[in-house]
Amino acid sequence: MNRKKILITASILIVILGLYGLINYYSNTYKLIVSFKNVNEVSVYSETDGKNNKIKTILESSKGIRLKKGIYIIKYSGSPDYSSGSLEVNVDNEKSVTVDPSYSKEKLADLLKDQSSQINNLLKTQIPKIDLYIVQPGELYMFGDWYGAVLTYNGDDAFNADTLRVVMKKENNTWKLMTNPPEIMVNKKIHKEIPPEIVDLINNTQSQIQSKYTSF
Repeated sequence: MNRKKILITASILIVILGLYGLINYYSNTYKLIVSFKNVNEVSVYSETDGKNNKIKTILESSKGIRLKKGIYIIKYSGSPDYSSGSLEVNVDNEKSVTVDPSYSKEKLADLLKDQSSQINNLLKTQIPKIDLYIVQPGELYMFGDWYGAVLTYNGDDAFNADTLRVVMKKENNTWKLMTNPPEIMVNKKIHKEIPPEIVDLINNTQSQIQSKYTSF
């Protein structure tokens, strides 16, 4: 076999191996498309031996990367006034994930200063016997359009001294009471209009002021 034929044969083998590798790569990986806004950085991590290993930093929103089947962690750093966090994604087929962080706790606390008066006025007008409760310092959630607070009983009826919870939503620049009457624990099945993560947060909020009747 002359030199020319050897080169041609070698070139064909290289092309075949390259195509095999490419086919194998695409048949064993899946595209993950990550869209994002209001973040400084988004990175994809895999977990190995309990450690997170960075695979890639995504610089362009809606750009896809190919990954092997498995569970990955997407970590993001929020822009000023937005929160940082992470989310888990199971890559077992083509997936699209949106990273849209809510406001930071500092931003929400600042917004609450201007909303407290309107919120407290609504509680006074819509909840009977609100004067029997101490309204704990509440919190705004997400983009400042959700509010939750704990009501601690401060009356004289030891048999009706439950700590209650309220959730409110801001619509068209007006606050609306979503839990009316207030509930001991907000029920996800009943209040499907309230984001479940907010229900978890308010249900896990503990009273900072002890009720007169914590035991009998």
